[in-house]
Order: sequence, then structure tokens, then C-alpha cells
Amino acid sequence: MNEEQQAGDDAAATSVFVSYSRADQPAARRVIDLLEQAGFTVWWDGQLAPGTQYLDTTEQALESAEAVVVLWTQTSTGSNWVRDEAMSGRDRKCLVPVSLDGSTAPLGFRQFQALDFSGWNGKASDPVAQQLVAAVTALHGRKPESVPATPALAKGGISRRGALAAAATAALAMAGGYAVWDRGLFGSEAETNSIAVLPFRNLSGDPEQDYLSAGLAEELRVTLSLNRQLLVAAETSSRLFEEAGDDMADVAERLGVAYVLEGSVRRSADLLRITARLVDVASGFEVWSQAFERDPANTLELQSELATRVVDELFSTQQGGVLVTERPGGTSNSEALDHYLQGLALIRLAASEESDRRALDEFEEAVTIDPDYAVGYATYGWSMALVAASHASGEELVQLRERAEELALRAIELEPLAPEGHAALGLIRQYDLDFRGAREPYQTSFELGFGNAQILGAYAQFEAYIGDFVQAREASARAMRLDPLNAQVFRSAAFIDYLAGDFESALANVQAALSLNDQVSTAWRLQGDMALLEDDLPAAREYYAQESRDLGRLPGLAMVEYRLDGPAAGEARIAELVEAYGDNSLYQQAQVFAMWGENERALDALEAGLEQGDPGLGRTGVDPMLDGIRQAPRFAAILDRLGLA
Repeated sequence: MNEEQQAGDDAAATSVFVSYSRADQPAARRVIDLLEQAGFTVWWDGQLAPGTQYLDTTEQALESAEAVVVLWTQTSTGSNWVRDEAMSGRDRKCLVPVSLDGSTAPLGFRQFQALDFSGWNGKASDPVAQQLVAAVTALHGRKPESVPATPALAKGGISRRGALAAAATAALAMAGGYAVWDRGLFGSEAETNSIAVLPFRNLSGDPEQDYLSAGLAEELRVTLSLNRQLLVAAETSSRLFEEAGDDMADVAERLGVAYVLEGSVRRSADLLRITARLVDVASGFEVWSQAFERDPANTLELQSELATRVVDELFSTQQGGVLVTERPGGTSNSEALDHYLQGLALIRLAASEESDRRALDEFEEAVTIDPDYAVGYATYGWSMALVAASHASGEELVQLRERAEELALRAIELEPLAPEGHAALGLIRQYDLDFRGAREPYQTSFELGFGNAQILGAYAQFEAYIGDFVQAREASARAMRLDPLNAQVFRSAAFIDYLAGDFESALANVQAALSLNDQVSTAWRLQGDMALLEDDLPAAREYYAQESRDLGRLPGLAMVEYRLDGPAAGEARIAELVEAYGDNSLYQQAQVFAMWGENERALDALEAGLEQGDPGLGRTGVDPMLDGIRQAPRFAAILDRLGLA
């Protein structure tokens, strides 16, 4: 075999291809040695013998490599050879970028987070060296060895931040292969093309304009989330940093994002000015900043331009796919948008019945001004369903529910590709206990709203109610990734785990929720239910006593005190519940009676709740509290009427 044949065979057997600039060869050799010591077959151009056909051999090695390690430096970023080789790794999804001197990758490769080797000590035990080996190992289809945290993360005991990181890891593990696909190890677009849009600051000097600065940031956040290449942190988690004054690195670490966008809004009678700044957290450098000025009547034009500029900075034109810079179903009328944003601020405030109904008035004004505003109709319908469930009764309740469904259907008619209309229709039908009718819109909302944590959460809960826990937990895991500092997201994940019978995961997620907000509703009730089902009555009573919501606390105490203190104690708690909530507690009454073994009373309460339209009945098919009556013919009839049979 001659040397050229040997080189060709070596190329064919290549495991790792290392791309670098000749000027960086001394530093590159250290990385090559590291990989060879880890057991990989490494190809690099220093192996070429004189007279070898360089292009053919190099191309063969490059295309057969399981991993393409590209060593970026100030020199190599200008090399067309290195860029071409990096492109091959990128296109075959086996690129592992390394920055030898802290340089940023050239355009087209910045969406892949590079390992920073600028401070590497040359030892295989260095954490960054082990991370490189782990990344290459993963691309070979093998499980990486345990990779230590960086020293800064490894110090000290378990902090709140550490607990959050552990909870996030558990959430991703829960989703199995979905989480691996979604995030990858290194170079995954879902990981490095991740961004948090912080609430824009209102510099107008008028607190009444707060809704505009917050609303424009949320509109941008939703638009960016429609790009499948992007992972956008949800509004609730992002808003936690509105007044906190945290530095950018801390914000990004807690949200798990690679980029942070912050900005400010100033509006006067004749000028709207938005200043925005995009920061690459890994380097700490400002990637882009710009001030936009428009007449206030041209708010939409400014918003679209801002979204376009952000997307352009995050993606190269070579990446492929359609980049979304406008929200489907949005409005072209700035006045309609203004009313929409005011309504959104009011409904999210959740301050009172009066503010909730004012929100409906703002949404009505928005769709009156722009009758083609699909997202306006969808949010109007969603909000009306919430108002109906919270504040209405009798004939008004019926009318609001009917009108809410009309609004959602109109939204879908105007823009079938906007997820908000489908999500609203699913929620409205779920509230109406029409689970058969809710399935299709919920499924469509999930397919279209993959980047919206609120839509994912609603879909996850629905899937749990109909017993599809695989889909429910996958959607819940993604919602937690998008909204990692929202206690309610973790509480919802815990509830899904509980319904699935996975009490260990449920406990981990409910504790993560409480670490974020020790007053989050139903968290203590959920822990009490698990303790009760495991027959730990003293612990159950302790948990129930800490629940802040009487609608959760009183049924829990009724169940446990019936057994600990006798039937009279349990009946006294039920009397408290009925006095406080009346027929709005029929589902909770059914749970209590079923756990007492009083099956006929339990079935009577469920049937009454079905007639009243109690939304709590949605969990009837999977609630372990009702296991004692699950075999009764009357129970089967209830499930059939709900569409859960």
C-alpha cells in the first residue's frame, strides 16, 4: 500500500475531523492530542503525505467524520477553507465549534455556542476539555462520562439557583428523547439560538404608558417564538427581571438563554422612539443596537422592522427555512394594537372583576377598529371565557360562553395559522366540558404554538385530562424550558405527574414551584393528596393546613380528618366548604365522598356538577381520588357525556 492509499484509508476511517488555520497549528495540535488520548481517530491536514491529492482526501475525511471540530480564532474566521469545512459540519449536524482565543464565530455559525478554550490549561482534566470530549462522544452515539461543572458552579451548597437547575434537568429527563432532540449537547439550535426579551422600559414619564412598553416587548416575544429555530423565554419568567437590576449574565443563566434583548420606549404626541440592544451573553458583548423612530401612527411598521433586525442578527441567510418576522393574525392598525395591548395588560393584572370586564371592552374596541384582527378576536374570546368562569352565572354565563366560542371561531376563520384562535377554542370547549370538541383545536394550537409557553401549558393539561401522559409531559417539559422561573408552570407539571401516578417526579416539581413562590396555589394541596394516597395521614393533614386556597384546603382536611378524628369532623369541613362555595365546589365534594367510601354521594355530586357545567370535572377520567367509584355504571355514563370514555 502506498502513502496515498494509506492516507485515503485513514480518511475513510476518520472519527473526528479537525478544521483550523495553519497559523494556529501549535494550539490545534494540543486539541488534536486531547481527542486522540480520549480514543478518537482524528484527521487533520498535517497527516497528508507529499503528493497526496489534497482536495479528494480532505473531502473524503470531512464527509465521513462523525464529528467536525472547528477551531475558531481571529485568523481562522477569515479562512474560506475553515468556513467551508465548518459548513459541512453544520449541514450534517455534527459541528463542534471551539474558540481558541475567545474570538466570535463568523456570520452563519454564531447560532452554535463555541467552547471557550482561551483559558484552557492544556490538561485533559480541565472542565472545558472534558466538555469537548463529551460533545464529541455524544455525536458518536455513546453516552458521555460525567462532565464536572465549572469551578464557579461547583462551589458551595445547594442554592436556589442550583435547585432550579436541577429541576430543569429533571424536567428535560422526564421528556426522554424529546428533550434530547430539542436541546442537544452542544451546537443545538434550540440551545444556542435562545433568547430572552426583557420588558422594555417606559421612558415616557407617564406610568399610563407602561402597557405600551410591556406590550411591545410581548408582541416581539411572540413573533420571535414563531421561528422554529428559536427558543424564546416566556413572558412570566422574563418579567421577573423588570425591576430586579440583575446583571445580564445572571439573567441569562437563570433563564437558560444565549442572548438577551433589552430596550426602552418613549412616546410623545408626535414621536415614538424604541431603543433596543441585543447582547451575546457568552462573550458579554453587544451584538447589535439600534434606535427606531416613527410617527406613533406607524407603530406596527416599527415593530416589524425591529423583529426583522433581531432575527437577521440571530440567523444567517444560509441557514434555510422561512424566518418569521410578522405575527400571523396581527393587525396593521396602530390604534387597534393600542387597545389590544391595554386589554392584555388589564386581563393579566387580574385585579378585580371590574378590571377584567374593562379588558373585554378594550378587546371589543380593537376588533371594531380592525375587523380582520384575528389575534384580537382570539384573545377576546379567551378572556371572555375566563370572565365567564370567574364572574358570571345564570343566563349571562351561557351568553358569555356562546359569544366566546363565536370569537374564537372568527379568529380561526381570519387566520388559520395563528395558534391563539385554536387555543382559545380548545379552552372554551374544555370549560364547557366538551372534550370531544376540544381535541382538534388543542392539537392544532400545539402544532402552531410550539414556542408559546401559555399555549403549551394549556395543551399539556388537556392531554393529561384525556389520559395521554406522554404528550402531556412532553409539552409540559417544553413549557418549563421556555418559562423556567414561573412557579405555576412547575406546579402544572407536578399536577400532570401526579395524575400519571409518578409521585416522585410530582414531588420534585412541586418543590421547585414552591422554591420559586412559596404561596403558589394548590401546591400544598397536591402534596397532601399524595401523602393521603400513600396513607401518611399526619403528613397529609400538615400539608393541607398550609394550603392558602380554601377550595383546596377544606376538601383536603375533610378527607384526612374524617379518618383521623371521625366522620363528624369530616362533615364539619364539608359544611364549611358548601357554605363558602356552594355548587361551585361540587367536584371537590365528589372527591371527598369518594375517599370516604360514600360512593352514591360522590356520584350524585359528579352528576350535579355535570349539570352545572363545573370545569373541575375535566379531570374526572384520571383523578386517583375517584378510583373508588370508577367501576360504577353511573361513572361510565358521566365519562361518556364528557367525551372521556
